[in-house]
Amino acid sequence: MKRIGVLLGILSIAVSNGALCGHNDTDRTFLNMQQVQDRPLISAFAENLRDQRCQSSHDDTKSTMKMDVTITPFFNQTFDSKNIGRYFGSANSNVITAKDIATVRTESVAQFALASIFRDLTNGFRLFFTNTSQQATITLNPRQRSIGSHFGIAIKMNGDLEGLSLRLNSAVVRNTNDLKKTITEDTPRTSQPSTVSDYLAGRGFSDFQEALTAGKIDVNSHSHTGIDDINAQLRYTILDQDDRAIESYIDVLVPTGNKPTGKFLFESIVGTRSFQMGLGACGRTNLYENDDASTRTWIEGNALWRYGFAGAQDRVISPNIATWDQYYLTTNINNVANTQVFVPAANLLLQKINVTPGNIFKAEAQLCAIYKKMSGQCGYQLCYKQEENNSRTASWNDNTTYLILDTYNITLSAQTNIANGDAIVVNQVNFNINHPEQIFHSFFATLGYTGTCKNDSVAWALALGASFNTSGNGQAAPRSWDIFGKVGITF
Repeated sequence: MKRIGVLLGILSIAVSNGALCGHNDTDRTFLNMQQVQDRPLISAFAENLRDQRCQSSHDDTKSTMKMDVTITPFFNQTFDSKNIGRYFGSANSNVITAKDIATVRTESVAQFALASIFRDLTNGFRLFFTNTSQQATITLNPRQRSIGSHFGIAIKMNGDLEGLSLRLNSAVVRNTNDLKKTITEDTPRTSQPSTVSDYLAGRGFSDFQEALTAGKIDVNSHSHTGIDDINAQLRYTILDQDDRAIESYIDVLVPTGNKPTGKFLFESIVGTRSFQMGLGACGRTNLYENDDASTRTWIEGNALWRYGFAGAQDRVISPNIATWDQYYLTTNINNVANTQVFVPAANLLLQKINVTPGNIFKAEAQLCAIYKKMSGQCGYQLCYKQEENNSRTASWNDNTTYLILDTYNITLSAQTNIANGDAIVVNQVNFNINHPEQIFHSFFATLGYTGTCKNDSVAWALALGASFNTSGNGQAAPRSWDIFGKVGITF
């Protein structure tokens, strides 16, 4: 049967970074970025079609299989960084002001027996005063850059196993996440932490305050290089004709990337971090073909459903009480004043989370064309991820941990507790640990050139392309662009 080759430029390589929609205003401690295996790097039928110029060596019964190998280098960068900054920021803004982080001061230290402790607290523990001392403005414009190469192998069986094919995909990726922060603050103090920058980076602490160890904002960028998740598909050809084809397949995604540690805000993550299984179907149909098949247009479609199973990750969760409340200081209200140690909330709220991604759906449509040895393609992909259904594995004792509020008027005496009006209890009922649903859109186009060798028994292809990637409605909608190339060979 006449085959149409994989390497005719059916090269749907659209690497998209999406964003989330509809999140809780105070739950801004973690953001899922779209990973390589969520992107339409390879056309649905790219590995199962063959160039019409290289049929002869595979049409006899002695050939048990045919193979397609593709290498796809790519570069991706997000833009519209202000929107990502708004997600991590304050009150729908990427600018965080001094009053958004809790402070403590005593109304008059002279009236208390513990004046020396209060003086240390005032100068060494408190981040800043909005009225008399250290002030700061923090601006976030985060950006992610990805560079790497996708690798794909497709094996299609002949003979007794005709109709079966196996497809394997993975990628080597280097992700660099850059907060692109600027912090404008007053002259450093002599006590520690001396600046807001010191506090957010986990530098400097006193006897009365622990250093920040989770959700830190230290340097602008963090990078990670790793192997992206391995995707395997076992396919079966239901219909295979010159002008149309239909396949169904079983899809498995094995996580091989790194997991979040929660130590830094906007960590660099490679991979989806969850084992996934699903079912899919794809098909093509001709729109036009001339007599010698040197000119042809057709459409392709692909639909895939996966379910992501639970896996443990370390994430900082928000107390869900106030903006940037993970950076508020906490205390135990049952401790008397002279035994207080103030702890950043993020230190306590870095917890092991069972993350269940749940249902994931992808759909892709593309228009393809060839003219002699030239090929072109344009297409669209939709990727939907439902809200995560997560659970905590660590215990939490309610009615013991309190956030110090932004009251600027905490009055303590030698043997009295912090008053209830100066703090608010952090109970697990407030926690919001589910990442909200996400919708990703990708628009892509490619232009390629194909050729053959070894008496038309081997076909090769080169292609260049670009994509624009955005997301569904929502407060944070990171957009990105891609450039990519492709080298492929079928034999």
